[in-house]
Amino acid sequence: MSLRNRIIALLCSALFLVAIVIIAASILINKKTELRFENATVNAKIILWNKITETQMDAMEANSSSILRDRDIKKNLQKKRFSALQNSATTSFRRLSSLGVISGLSLADVKGNIVYSEPRHLNKINNSFLVLKVISEGKVVRGVAKNFSNSLTVQVAFPISVRGKIVGVGLFSKDLTDAINNFKATDSSEIAILNNNGESNYSKIGRAVQQECRDRYRMP
Repeated sequence: MSLRNRIIALLCSALFLVAIVIIAASILINKKTELRFENATVNAKIILWNKITETQMDAMEANSSSILRDRDIKKNLQKKRFSALQNSATTSFRRLSSLGVISGLSLADVKGNIVYSEPRHLNKINNSFLVLKVISEGKVVRGVAKNFSNSLTVQVAFPISVRGKIVGVGLFSKDLTDAINNFKATDSSEIAILNNNGESNYSKIGRAVQQECRDRYRMP
């Protein structure tokens, strides 16, 4: 082979190697860009979801005054006249539920036992984690927790005190349906909420997508 042909061959090989490097670098950059975009999208959805649920909990906490200012409720909790809670508590529940602030109201004694609830099936949530935390810490506690049927709800628990002493706990709850509909209307995307076992109570997405979520977040 002549020297000229050898030089041409070497140049072609070099160009081929450079092309491979450029292609590989482009693929790597594209993957990193896609990953950054995916992370940014997920973070934006997390911020939106947190904002929606926080807004609901803010409204619930702001309206806790309807219970805290009710002298009859406080007196009956203090005197352990739990059967007398019905009238005042039900009036507050009906008003707040009609405004869309809550979908459930429970009142607990100082041991965490539910002594009043509306709807009445909520009396099955004795010793709620949020209620017990309020009794322990003496301050408002909020979060997402399961109700009697294992469905997730936004909840706000707050201490009810007389002369600085806790006599009971109020627990507001609201089904996540409104939050989900708000999220979908704002974000135009489907939503699934999975528990630690990878099970979903709120989802219309396919099983394949749910399985992908389980795999990504290492759920069983």
